[in-house]
Amino acid sequence: MLALTLYAHPVFGWKFTLYSVERLTDESFLIQGVPSPQDVSEPVCQTLFTLSEGISDQALRRAYSRKDSWAEFKEELTEQTLQRYIRPRIDIANRKIWAIVRHTDMPLFVRLRYNDRVLLHSDRLQATATNASAVFNFIREENGLHYFISLTYEGADITLQTTPHAVVAEKPCIVLVGDTLYEVSDIEAKKLTPFFQKARIEVPARTIDTYLRTFVIKTMQQYEVRLQGITQHLLTPERKAILSLEKDFGSELVILLWFQYGDDTRIHPDQALTQRIRVEEGSIYRYRRDSEWEANSIALLQEKGLHCVQSNHYKQRCGNADNPYSLLEWLNVQEEVARHFVVEQHLEHIYYTGTLTLQVSISEKVDWFDVRILVVVGHYKLPFRRFRKHILKGNRDYLLPDGKILILPDEWFTRYGVFFRIGLDDEEALRIRKMHAPALKCIADYLPLADLEHLQRSLEPPTDQPPVPASLQVRLRPYQMVGFRWLANLYRQGWGGCLSDDMGLGKTVQMAALLQLKRGIKKRLQEYHYP
Repeated sequence: MLALTLYAHPVFGWKFTLYSVERLTDESFLIQGVPSPQDVSEPVCQTLFTLSEGISDQALRRAYSRKDSWAEFKEELTEQTLQRYIRPRIDIANRKIWAIVRHTDMPLFVRLRYNDRVLLHSDRLQATATNASAVFNFIREENGLHYFISLTYEGADITLQTTPHAVVAEKPCIVLVGDTLYEVSDIEAKKLTPFFQKARIEVPARTIDTYLRTFVIKTMQQYEVRLQGITQHLLTPERKAILSLEKDFGSELVILLWFQYGDDTRIHPDQALTQRIRVEEGSIYRYRRDSEWEANSIALLQEKGLHCVQSNHYKQRCGNADNPYSLLEWLNVQEEVARHFVVEQHLEHIYYTGTLTLQVSISEKVDWFDVRILVVVGHYKLPFRRFRKHILKGNRDYLLPDGKILILPDEWFTRYGVFFRIGLDDEEALRIRKMHAPALKCIADYLPLADLEHLQRSLEPPTDQPPVPASLQVRLRPYQMVGFRWLANLYRQGWGGCLSDDMGLGKTVQMAALLQLKRGIKKRLQEYHYP
């Protein structure tokens, strides 16, 4: 049968070797020698054989020397060749063998002396199936502070001074402690090796504060730490997601994303640290970053149309390259973003960044509509007519009373340009003649429901077609019927109009039909919904 041994080679250090063994008792085996390829049939064993042979003494001599004898190879071998080339090769093989053997039932032994050919039960090693963790233990006493590193595996503490102890592979760190092999993937092997021989490291009392502010804080940010004799406070500071409006190297507007907890320094979204720690008067204060909240903040920006162009820089995914203020316009319509983020600016001018809403009311007069519009900008309510000159002249910068600059939305210039050109400016409202009623469609989205329904009835063509009053005793031609019904619709809406048919086409008879309709039987007027 086959068995693996872990041997402390006097030149190369710890490495695995696969042997053919003979069972002596239920718990002991005799090494017969290295198996031949013909003796290895199972695929897993073939892999172990190949890896073991790749770091045998003969294979290493052939790979790193032209000497024929082991003595000559050993004599010319330098420490640089050993540490730079040979040991890394052994580490790679050890890691691969370990990855296989920890999940098999192949016998595994430690071999402390090369001449020992009998593998006893006391030499049997356990291979842990899951990883262990490194724990830094800091203990403060009256005369100073000391610390040591231990391992924890499945809730149990493991002392590194337990013999035998050794580093089998550097990265990931595989260590032998007593009769067990552990993989400790969260720490470098060189940090553990001092504690194979030393129970603890002392820190003088005069340097404790400095030590806490430097080494202890750095350690807490990377590893599991236990504190004894040191007061620790777990904080839950206020969270802020900050959007900083700035200009990039190309002088284009860009949004920088930061996270801040309490009064602490700002955190870059890509910063790896999961917690922040500080020391005050010998006590440790710390808080953990809310990774879920940060991820949701980033997802909200992406959902609303931004994308990360580099680092923490965000721009619009479908921005208008010809509009330098498109990012400001985006901010001014994002109510959910305004609620979730704190917006800052680092620009030569301070721009308004917030929502813009219109409050619209409309009243109907004899021959016109009075349209009252207020623009809600933060805590200001500005009459819409104040923006008339800006919109007609194409000026996008509007100075607010607090000195901030409001960038008028690009759509205002196309949507409300005609509205301002035909409207008559009043002190309180814009007066729109009824003949220009279709222009009111641009404000339909902001009208109260009752005003909207009335406006829609005014703009929609009539669904009923009034007949020519029988009292007229005349038959209208088709184009005259169109004219008569158009006049009837104007009358129904209370609007004025001008019938400008060519001479001789029957303007008189069309007006006569309208007068007969107006003077007709009241019941008929009600039937066709006329006043």
